[in-house]
Amino acid sequence: MSYVKLGLKQSAESLAEAGAALKVAADLDTTESSLLQFVQHWRLWPLLMEGLCYLQMDSVDNASRIAGEIGAMDLYPPERRWHHYLTGLIELGKKNGAKAIEDLKQALSLEPHQWLTEASNEAFFMEALARAYFQSGDLEDARKKYEEITRLTTGRLRYGDIYARSFYQLAKIAESQKDSVRARENYRKFLELWKDADPGLPEVEDAKRRMAAIAS
Repeated sequence: MSYVKLGLKQSAESLAEAGAALKVAADLDTTESSLLQFVQHWRLWPLLMEGLCYLQMDSVDNASRIAGEIGAMDLYPPERRWHHYLTGLIELGKKNGAKAIEDLKQALSLEPHQWLTEASNEAFFMEALARAYFQSGDLEDARKKYEEITRLTTGRLRYGDIYARSFYQLAKIAESQKDSVRARENYRKFLELWKDADPGLPEVEDAKRRMAAIAS
């Protein structure tokens, strides 16, 4: 729920849901040492969501505090990716594009590649890196990374919203590169995926407007 609310730009509601999840994790029985790592794992996601909420609220100090909490946890090496992810987005918010890209590349490198037994988080990490490229003006690397997302299999199963929005971003990049054919095709794919979306979503309305402008 925290993730959904964040996507709808409902920062306060998202923060409340993340706090509720953290409370559940805190209430778990950790008297057995074998359970301690398990509980820490389940604190990671709501902590990350808190950090992302603060970034959406333009509260960089609070986001940095959360990143510090994650960084101080006794994590397995691959789980350090959550720390790199949040610090990368904090740097992006500070307009430090090169450092953001460095951290987000590190985060993605630690994500297991399209697990066979369950869906992975690759789309989640790839989207942040693609966004960093885009906001830094590197449209070509942004295009490549968004295209990678559209080719994922199990790596996108948890993130249908990211998968759909990747076509929207690819269309905007194509427009910037003066490729109206590619832009129109990607807007079409995006709108087909989200044809039943809730009314008023800004990306949907913008895609319809842009596609109509290309057609005219």
